Amino acid sequence: VAKKRPRSQRAAAASAPPSAAGVKRLWRGVQTMFVGCIPAHALYFSSYELVKKLCADGAPASARERDRDRDTLTPAGAMLAGGIAALLHDSVMTPMDTVKQRMQLGHYDGMRHAFASIVRGDGRRAAAAAGEGWRGLYRSFPVTVATNVPYGMIVVTVNERLRGALEEGLYGGREGEAQRDDGDGAERPFHFATVLLSGMGAGT
Repeated sequence: VAKKRPRSQRAAAASAPPSAAGVKRLWRGVQTMFVGCIPAHALYFSSYELVKKLCADGAPASARERDRDRDTLTPAGAMLAGGIAALLHDSVMTPMDTVKQRMQLGHYDGMRHAFASIVRGDGRRAAAAAGEGWRGLYRSFPVTVATNVPYGMIVVTVNERLRGALEEGLYGGREGEAQRDDGDGAERPFHFATVLLSGMGAGT
């Protein structure tokens, strides 16, 4: 029968600093984020801009004339753009996040081994594990979408409304715009402060 270690030894083991291998494990799988973030964010912003353009082109002529000097979406358009952008983003990042989490648990040697093992199975082990197919990479997709899509809709809507309000206060409405018009039909200039403040407000 194995003897139980004295309490002093157990306390010393618990208070011992983590080993280098333990610290490095926190960063296992980080390469999957680098691989996934580029296409995921490309899909996010391209789909957002596409929906934004479609909403602007599909608006009634009176609304287009009223908002011709604005670059913000209506609440319905912002919710649609944010939801679609989040859905496409998560379709790329969900499998990458699944691989990252399993690599952090120390199950696999690398990203390629993790992908192959999840989809086709791991034949390296003594007790070979059966593959889960592509469904295994998207096991958490329903939960991810259920949380991120509403969040994306709210963030984009709040961002658009805050930016519109800040621009309206900055430019002072149509009269102020007419005073600054140089005769060449110039649109409102870009102001980093309005984008920064609206993004901070939406993020909170």
